[in-house]
Amino acid sequence: FELKKGTQTVAKSLCTYANKEMQNPGPTIELFEVAKEWRRHRYGKILLLGVTEFFEDIFLEDTEEDVEEVKFNVCYCNNRHACEWFLRQGFQDWDGMGEELGKCLGE
Repeated sequence: FELKKGTQTVAKSLCTYANKEMQNPGPTIELFEVAKEWRRHRYGKILLLGVTEFFEDIFLEDTEEDVEEVKFNVCYCNNRHACEWFLRQGFQDWDGMGEELGKCLGE
């Protein structure tokens, strides 16, 4: 995923469909970055909302069947400021060390 302002990339995210570290199936943010000069301008939040909506559209389609909870993971979050930011966005610390974060889609 890439967020651009004009032709300039201001934020990007690399996602997979499983958190291998925690053995959780589901969409996983492996990399999430906002260019330094564009931080604190809400571009990270805008990108995260776009990524979240994309995965909700895929995994939470209207269906008559009961759907199990789909875990949305952040993997290898080893920057304290980034971890705190994800926690403020509704993610939880799943490994107790602040490196593996997650929440259920649709929350």
